[in-house]
Amino acid sequence: MSDWLDPVRWALDAARAPISFFFRDDDAGWDDDALWSLLDCSLAREVHVDVAVIPIELDATRATALCDRAATGLVHLHQHGFRHVDHERGGRKCEFGPSRNHDQQLADIAQGRALIAGQLHPYVEPIFTPPWNRCTEQTTAALVNLGFQVLSRDRSAEPFGVAELAEVPVTVDWFAKTKGAPCTRAHVGTLIAQQIVDGAAPVGVMLHHAITNPEHLALIDQLFTLVAQHQSAVSTSIYNSSF
Repeated sequence: MSDWLDPVRWALDAARAPISFFFRDDDAGWDDDALWSLLDCSLAREVHVDVAVIPIELDATRATALCDRAATGLVHLHQHGFRHVDHERGGRKCEFGPSRNHDQQLADIAQGRALIAGQLHPYVEPIFTPPWNRCTEQTTAALVNLGFQVLSRDRSAEPFGVAELAEVPVTVDWFAKTKGAPCTRAHVGTLIAQQIVDGAAPVGVMLHHAITNPEHLALIDQLFTLVAQHQSAVSTSIYNSSF
């Protein structure tokens, strides 16, 4: 049953203009089988998915499989940090946090970019998603120096306001929690509907294939189907949303 999507349907029915949706799936490089299942689902529904790829986790087999899917025009690839490791001694996890200066961050991002550019050419887009959706002004300076055009984090993060770097955040976390407990699907549906009502375009949904079980995948497929079929919904990508 897809009753949990009723608020989304009603919000789309009432929308006066098309509502753009993008789906960002993080942590490519972990749990390939779950990633291929998610992408096969999106391809079957003809819905765009942005895949954030951990550079250090790429190998030839994984890269070939990603490129095959990117060749459809529906799967979009970009850089997700470098190693996806926490460098902070305390506080929230962060790979590109306050304990690391510009040169350290630039070196890691540049090495990561070289890794994925070499294996995923010509499908890598100039987008950077930091692990845990956290980074600093030093990160943005490094990104601009390296020619990145888009930064994608979470909508709760304060924008950096860097003219050379568009920011396209995710607005709904599929695995969001309230008071430490996972949100129900009805709650997630309400969150998506509220984004539509508020006029927050595009609606960006953050996915994590590595923790997506078959039940979740079936529910994600219901959301993909609604976005693909509703006349007021438009499936797009992060990069296209940045213009």
